[in-house]
Amino acid sequence: MGEVGDFLNAHLKNMASPYLFVGSGLSRRYADLPDWEGLLRHFAAFTPNPYEYYRGLAKGELPRAASLLAEDFYPIWWGDRRFAASRKEFGSAISEPSSALKIEVAKFFRESLANYKPPKQYE
Repeated sequence: MGEVGDFLNAHLKNMASPYLFVGSGLSRRYADLPDWEGLLRHFAAFTPNPYEYYRGLAKGELPRAASLLAEDFYPIWWGDRRFAASRKEFGSAISEPSSALKIEVAKFFRESLANYKPPKQYE
């Protein structure tokens, strides 16, 4: 299952609730990863505009801000050498402009969790 899966499995077995609602709080609390707004801020840094530009255009609506950012990120993803490996692996799977951003968000999480070790207090 992997280190993350093993940790979550053992940790969740001790909980009485039969339901699991997973959101950004889980990744922030246990792996110190950014929330959705933090992810948008991270990927906006690859575009010519700051995150606040997209948030303002979207009137504060994060889904709309993400869509606007994805539109600007798309040509960057196709042309920037930093994304060459992703293009080679996933280029044929691109079905819409937001696909490139989704690929990089998934890759960001995968790479961030590759060497994850649960905090001592949760082992």
